[in-house]
Amino acid sequence: MEFGKIWRLIPGDGVFSETWRPGKLLITKERLLWYSFFDEALNLQIPLSKIADIKFMPGEDYSAKGKNILAITYKNPVMKAAYFSKRFGKEFQLQELKSLLNNSIKS
Repeated sequence: MEFGKIWRLIPGDGVFSETWRPGKLLITKERLLWYSFFDEALNLQIPLSKIADIKFMPGEDYSAKGKNILAITYKNPVMKAAYFSKRFGKEFQLQELKSLLNNSIKS
């Protein structure tokens, strides 16, 4: 299922700090996939069976302040987290995504 355009917080690397990047989120029967428009590449693959927690948290940086951020914690092989935001409205879609993922990891 294609979920559409969504922003992901990309972790910092070396001297570069973390930054929000636009991309496309896809959910298959087995994986959550995120394709980066910036890199024109698949930058995240999370097996649904590895997702440990899905929750909302408040955005705190300048571009997400006042927005809900969807935090997905997963094991790969240590615990990691991926953060997603709709940034420019349509936050109701994050609730739909959370519900869809919760249903997918239960089945």
